[in-house]
Amino acid sequence: MGGRRLLAAITAAWIGVLLLFSLLFPVYRAPDEIDHVDLTLHVSETYDYPAFDELSLSQRTLTSAKLVRVPQRHLLGTDAPARPRPAYAELGPDERSTLPNRMLQHPPAYYLTTAAVVDAASALGADGLGHDAFVWLVRLVNIALLAPLPWLIYAASLRLTTRRGAALAAAFVPFAIPQLVHIGASANNDNLLTLLGAVLLVLGARVLRGDHSMRTAVLLGIVVGFSLFTKAFGVVFAAWVGLLYIVVWVRTRSPGLAIGRLATAGVVSFAFGGWWWLRNLVVYERLRVAVPLYDPAAPGFEPDYVFWAKRFGVWLTESFWGWMGGLEAKLPEVLIGAASVAAVTAIVVVLVRGKRTGLARGETLLLLTPMLLLALIIVAISLANYVDVGETVGIQGRYLFAGVAGFAVVLGASLPERWWAVVPGAAVVMIVAAVWVTLGTYYGPEGSNVLTSLASWGSWMVVPPLIGVLLVAVPLAVAGFLGLTAPPSGLRQ
Repeated sequence: MGGRRLLAAITAAWIGVLLLFSLLFPVYRAPDEIDHVDLTLHVSETYDYPAFDELSLSQRTLTSAKLVRVPQRHLLGTDAPARPRPAYAELGPDERSTLPNRMLQHPPAYYLTTAAVVDAASALGADGLGHDAFVWLVRLVNIALLAPLPWLIYAASLRLTTRRGAALAAAFVPFAIPQLVHIGASANNDNLLTLLGAVLLVLGARVLRGDHSMRTAVLLGIVVGFSLFTKAFGVVFAAWVGLLYIVVWVRTRSPGLAIGRLATAGVVSFAFGGWWWLRNLVVYERLRVAVPLYDPAAPGFEPDYVFWAKRFGVWLTESFWGWMGGLEAKLPEVLIGAASVAAVTAIVVVLVRGKRTGLARGETLLLLTPMLLLALIIVAISLANYVDVGETVGIQGRYLFAGVAGFAVVLGASLPERWWAVVPGAAVVMIVAAVWVTLGTYYGPEGSNVLTSLASWGSWMVVPPLIGVLLVAVPLAVAGFLGLTAPPSGLRQ
């Protein structure tokens, strides 16, 4: 019972932090949030998912962005629009602009999911919300998607390591990655993929601990299928399941069992989402389709691969830990450096100590494989873009979050049983720093004190400040109560 109470406390705290960040960042400041919200609203209103080049941004969405001063920084409280703010339907005719919605390059799973919730909320009167609060409603759907993340990480870690302290530490790792909190509290299709990655890890942990049933293979196929129906990065999960059953083959010395289960997972994954990519081949004669965003590189451009490599390494690292918004609000470099060193050290510790941490070396590598494969894909895409257009684009640490669950389990396993509280302690430092940086970046005059920034934030908040405080305080208070009243037995095996 103590363990469950602690886990409930962690989940409540996670929801509270997500709610804080959903209110903290100005509307549309998260990566591609304008496009994500616009497509969600289109699907919720029309039940239609156009071809990748057949939808432009709505004039209403662009008007909404103008009203919230995108991309202005240092918003002044005196410039905040009065409440109540106009609803989306009051922002002019529902016409399309000439700017393409770039998210139609992705399959529709995320947009069907969020649109269904938005449609249900609209039927209950959410259409009357101010346009900024309506965007926040879409953010709330994303918070709901990521709410189970600590619990799923905990479940996978406990099954793999059989150490409750390691599982608790792993469950707190998402808190220590402010960029993950920021994306999780924003409208972004990465969130559904992150959730599916954590579910996949829980199922994979069962397989690694001897569950070779047909039922689990089917469930793995369903998760991979939905991942492929969410984003192209879902191919990493397909590869991971293949590696998982290679491990089964080696451990059981039964190739028939492993191949049979893998074939089952493959057929199911194709039925639940893999077919989308075959459709692309048939319709467009290529797997991945997208509206071109950049002009070709100028004649005579010569790629500087050393320059690209340096920028890639720095940008990917910084935007993994906390380079938030439109690459505007960045954590202090000393924190990013310290977090990176700590993470690498933790991985080395687990690899060196092996089974003494609860994870065999091969299992550790397997858990890190999704993130490593994602990094390789990012390298390939970014380098190709640099050669073609002469710009360093596509370097986003958030693309690694689909593999963050395995990363968290490895980091948690590196700590001795009684040291698990080191992770929540580090998380507090990272979150406070992220809030401080965000306030100074977006609210109040440049260089203003924190009280001025807080006042400006309250004026621009999508809900009245008192309601915002209550929304954040309630889950955090619940988390505190559950954590303080959990018996010490919660840490015992």
